Amino acid sequence: MPRKKDLTKFILSRAIPIAFVVISIIVLLPKPLNERIDNSLIKAKVFLVNQNLDKDILGNAYEDCLKDESKCTVPDGTYIYKRIDASLDFVFLKDENFSTSGLERKIDDANSFLRGVLRILPNRSIDYSYIDKSREPGDFALDLYCILGWTYNDTSVYRIIRNELKPYGWTNPNETQFWRKVIDETWCISLLAENHEDEKVLKQQVDLKSKEFISYINSSDYLDRKIIAGNHILLMFDRLESYGYDISEYFDLIQFTKSYIVDQIKNGKLRYPLDVYHNSLYSLAKSGYEDKTFLQDLAGKILAVQNADGSWNIGSDGRYRILTTLRASIAINLFKVNYMNP
Repeated sequence: MPRKKDLTKFILSRAIPIAFVVISIIVLLPKPLNERIDNSLIKAKVFLVNQNLDKDILGNAYEDCLKDESKCTVPDGTYIYKRIDASLDFVFLKDENFSTSGLERKIDDANSFLRGVLRILPNRSIDYSYIDKSREPGDFALDLYCILGWTYNDTSVYRIIRNELKPYGWTNPNETQFWRKVIDETWCISLLAENHEDEKVLKQQVDLKSKEFISYINSSDYLDRKIIAGNHILLMFDRLESYGYDISEYFDLIQFTKSYIVDQIKNGKLRYPLDVYHNSLYSLAKSGYEDKTFLQDLAGKILAVQNADGSWNIGSDGRYRILTTLRASIAINLFKVNYMNP
């Protein structure tokens, strides 16, 4: 019969390796998706709090631009529109059931900047030339008027956009870059709906946009743009419904658009996957897409490409990380809120 001391030693010699294996397995097991999203959002928020937006936009040119504006190699238009885009997403955080603790200063600064831009829009001209090369350049892009007007429910901008409306929309289809026409005019339709536009007028534009979208996805343009156009179509209908418009007659189109987005992501070749993933996750989650498994997969793809510092980026030069991080964060947060919270 073995001595008690020897028996203890024998048991420990077997138990310790087994315990080590069990602990290793537990550590290596993938964390639940909701926990991964929470951790991801914490990291993203730390990144956003500590970043300088101007430096993020200007990249390697930041120091030169700071010293001498005349020698800045980044065009003014690129800088101002990227700053507007990122500022909008900071402001949008407030309406996304998103924990903004620590980001209050960033959001306040973004809000002040955008309101400053909004104040000068009524005294400037709309630029259509980025969509329609036959038009003379103006001061600020059409979509900027519509997005800022919608964001702040600004009636003066609404009146300007309403007065610019033609039977074919805002840009001539015979002269237009259709990707931008479809996307930008969904924002303008949203602005009209927010201001309780006449249903007949609104229906005419929605019908037109629906036809343009179907025509556009059968064009030779690259796939990412077609999917993102579909994202904007879904968000347009979501806004129309939120303003009390009956969208039931567009049920088939909405279902088709959801299926188109999903099928193309599954089977198509994407140039910029992350851009498509976060736009699609957001629009599908916002419109109540039924296949939770697919959305989980999209969220997982987004999480998989987050950088160690909490950021996401699409390009190779490290610029616009704040904008991409905001949009990826908003998308995975919406998915978690709508599909994973008890």
